[in-house]
Amino acid sequence: DSNISTVSITVNAQNDAPTVSTGTISTNENTAATLDLSTLATDVDGDDLTFNNTPPANGSVTIDGSILTYIPKANWNGTESFMYTASDGTVTSGQTQIVVTVAAVNDAHP
Repeated sequence: DSNISTVSITVNAQNDAPTVSTGTISTNENTAATLDLSTLATDVDGDDLTFNNTPPANGSVTIDGSILTYIPKANWNGTESFMYTASDGTVTSGQTQIVVTVAAVNDAHP
């Protein structure tokens, strides 16, 4: 005789870390620029993301929601980079770079 049995297996979903891509910002000297970080970050679980960054050496950064605003120091031009991460509230992505290029402009002379 053979008996038929039923076995149930439950597979629990694991919360995966968000993934982030390298970003670029180009602006002119003394001009703020924005970057929408939601275009660079994804979360396979569909969680809402928050963002953090390391401070840049030659400017300042604020993040409001997913919008990052970079403001270069007065009269500074050149290229620099800083790092950012995305978090889904439980797991944080690895750090990824944002490269900023600030073009020189002719200053008006009185």
